[in-house]
Amino acid sequence: MMTNNFPSTWDPQPDLIPARMLNEYLYCPRLAYLEWVQGEFAESKDTVEGGGIHRGVDDPPDADRPPPTDGDGPMIVDSAYLSAPELGITGIADRVEFDGRAAVPVDFKHGPKPPDTIGVWDADRVQIGALAMMLEAQGYHVAKGVVYYSASKERLDVPLDDSLRQLVRDAIANLRRTADSGNIPPPLIDSNKCPRCSLAGICLPDETVFLNRAAASDSAGDDNQPETESPVRRILPSADEALPVHLQTQGLYVGKSRGMISIKEGNRVLRDVPLHEMSSLCLYGNIQVTTQAMQTLCANGVPVAMFSMGGWFYGIAHGLEHKNVELRRLQYRAADAPGKCLKIARALISDKIRNCRTLLRRLNSGMDREPLARLKELASLDVWHR
Repeated sequence: MMTNNFPSTWDPQPDLIPARMLNEYLYCPRLAYLEWVQGEFAESKDTVEGGGIHRGVDDPPDADRPPPTDGDGPMIVDSAYLSAPELGITGIADRVEFDGRAAVPVDFKHGPKPPDTIGVWDADRVQIGALAMMLEAQGYHVAKGVVYYSASKERLDVPLDDSLRQLVRDAIANLRRTADSGNIPPPLIDSNKCPRCSLAGICLPDETVFLNRAAASDSAGDDNQPETESPVRRILPSADEALPVHLQTQGLYVGKSRGMISIKEGNRVLRDVPLHEMSSLCLYGNIQVTTQAMQTLCANGVPVAMFSMGGWFYGIAHGLEHKNVELRRLQYRAADAPGKCLKIARALISDKIRNCRTLLRRLNSGMDREPLARLKELASLDVWHR
């Protein structure tokens, strides 16, 4: 478990908690901490499909449209930005159905509805409850919220009663307390939530539990600790099909067109490259990039590297893709600690030798075995593992 001792006067979190983070907290406290405190995020099949479900209601709100008044009739507002500073929460309602001063928030969910005996998942209840309480704080009469499960194509009503209000208040207090503690919650154990979680490869629930049990056994001096009954489940990494784009022809022009990166020579379009197919953009010499293209690349985590015509590296531009301040603080501390930084350097050198050996074997099957044996010997030296 990672622990940070922050100064008591330092508050690392924003004043308002997003309603979506309350949902994540009830689903898995560790997930909420990773996403909200450490700024981690990764796409999965479910998140991509969920984004498609929301795309129809996530249009920018109409800033010129006034809120409904007592005399207004029914009206539907999509992507309604809400907040309640007195409660410490904020959020975006997928849809709000107004009828005068009465309001019903609607939240769209990608998956199916739970079994009939459950009604609505608690994680979804707390999110729709938070949206309802924010509308109520703005002076609207809110008797219920609605959760729409797209896979089941059903709307389920969620009454805004005292139990739901308390659930929301407890979730706010608990998430704030957890975030301010600086201690990441432990992972779930043998949970069926983990395999489909988009952050499973970052959270490493089984590996963390396994190592914590091993550490506890070592500290207790128990060499006969029985093996855990729960094996570490395999992580299947997603296939990254993105490739670097290298531009060397002088005078090329890189812009943005229809959501893609457009490469032009004069007025002629050479190629439109989808963002998901680009891992980086490498520019050699005098090649122009528009502000719109640069903003899009930074927002999508695609770095732009600049070189001279001869290939000398000038610099790199990239967006603020990663927000994990805790990780950065620990990395800088480790770099300043002679024992830790030396151990990391030794591990890097050993791994680089092993990687070189693997590449040589892969690319030259007829290579003499003596250099390969020597590389294996060098990578296995005790000096790298002290």
